[in-house]
Amino acid sequence: MTTNTAPAIEIVHLTVATGHEDAFLAERDGMIAAVREVHPGLLHAQLVDLGDGQWIDLVRWRTIDEAHAAAADFPNIPQAGAWAAHIAEVTSMTHGHIAHESR
Repeated sequence: MTTNTAPAIEIVHLTVATGHEDAFLAERDGMIAAVREVHPGLLHAQLVDLGDGQWIDLVRWRTIDEAHAAAADFPNIPQAGAWAAHIAEVTSMTHGHIAHESR
């Protein structure tokens, strides 16, 4: 059984605009820092390049409520908006509780 206090993962499938890959990667650390400053529940982020401009962004949050709050606030954070300008399309965004983890 999961609760709103369980750790959460945000999974975003997206397409980077042609010719924007370098800026998309170069600006990511600044965007993550800016989001984390406003939403400290952001614990970890990984970006997966699937090729042909397709990417998966995996973000671990302290709670699913913090993930939802940050997703709603994302357009209001200047560095996030600037980084998002490199995205051609967000195909999907989902949030889920971490049910099991092995390290």
